[in-house]
Amino acid sequence: MKRKVALISKSKSQVNFIIDYFFKNNIEVLFYNVSNFENPEFIVSDIESSQIFEIILIGGDGTLHYWINQFLKYSKVFSKLKFGILPLGTGNDWIKTHFGELSKLKNILQCIVYGKYAYQDIGKINLGINSDPIYFVNVSGIGFNGFVIKNLKYFKFLGSISYFISVVYSFWFYKSNLLKIKSN
Repeated sequence: MKRKVALISKSKSQVNFIIDYFFKNNIEVLFYNVSNFENPEFIVSDIESSQIFEIILIGGDGTLHYWINQFLKYSKVFSKLKFGILPLGTGNDWIKTHFGELSKLKNILQCIVYGKYAYQDIGKINLGINSDPIYFVNVSGIGFNGFVIKNLKYFKFLGSISYFISVVYSFWFYKSNLLKIKSN
C-alpha cells in the first residue's frame, strides 16, 4: 500500500520539487494550496476522510502554530496524526532551535521519507471563559516577543528579513504592560 501525506502551503514555492521528491520515494501527496482556499475545517475533514495521518506544512513558526490549532479544533483523530514542517517561512526559529543543521530542507524531507518523527509537547492557554483555548508548540510569548509577532504582519512583504525588521521596529516602540497571572 502506498504511503500518503497531506501537503499544506500558502505559496507554490518549491512545491513541485517537494511533490516530485515524495513521488520518487513512493509517497502519494494530497496538496492543499491555502492561499486560494482558506477553510480549515474542510481541509482537516478532507484529510481525515482520505485516511491521511501525516501532515506536512510548508512555512514557518506561524504556519505551524496556525495549523496545529486548526487540527486540534476540528480533528477527530488528532492523537493519530504526525506533523512535519518544511521551513520556508519568514520565521523558522522553532525548527532551527530544535534541529539546528538538520533543519535544511533536504534533511527534513529525508526524515519524512524514512518516517523519522520526533515528539513535541503542545502547550495550552485559556484566555477566558468565552474563548477557545490557544495551543502552542514553541514558547508562549506574552511580552516583547509577542509584540514582535504582532508587528510582523506589517513587514511580511519583505520576505525572510521581515522578522528581523519587526524586531528592530518593536525595540523602539515596545512598552511593557501589566500582567495578572492566576494559577491553581
